[in-house]
Amino acid sequence: MRAESLLPTRVYRFYRGGALIGKLRGRPEEDEFFPEDWIGSVTLARNPGRDDPEEGLSRLADGRPLRDAVEADPVSWLGEEHVARFG
Repeated sequence: MRAESLLPTRVYRFYRGGALIGKLRGRPEEDEFFPEDWIGSVTLARNPGRDDPEEGLSRLADGRPLRDAVEADPVSWLGEEHVARFG
């Protein structure tokens, strides 16, 4: 396994928030409709009416979705024991 940098994964929600996430990252932000920051996510966000089919998926620094990288090389990401046990 290896450590990888991930891009921020801010996720739309119907409620406001997230200004402190911006502050943590050194960016001045107002509370908007992106109050959550998903870390290491391979799960799609379900937001009816939104136009981003990959919303919620974390991305590697090169822009690839983490989900795709794990699917392409599960042993490298999850380890042999995990893959043998859970697939």
